[in-house]
Amino acid sequence: QGDVEKARTSYVGYTLAYLQDSMPELYEALKTDPSRPDAHAALVEVTWDAIAAFLPVTHEAAPSGEAQRRLGAIARVANDGSGPPPSRFLDV
Repeated sequence: QGDVEKARTSYVGYTLAYLQDSMPELYEALKTDPSRPDAHAALVEVTWDAIAAFLPVTHEAAPSGEAQRRLGAIARVANDGSGPPPSRFLDV
């Protein structure tokens, strides 16, 4: 068995290197202004992609009824009501 933390760190490093090459302005914002909306969104995506890539497969691809209920509750809370309801939410 390998070291999951080391693999996850490498995954993040390779992803950031890709961003540095392909989107240098966004990469710079990640370092200098991570609260900028696009930089924040990129950090969230990179983080969750790295976590999801190394999660063990412990369930079926389709959520159970209970999981669907919980995901619905999370989605309702995530919509603060300040704008139109989103048509979809990020699924990790």
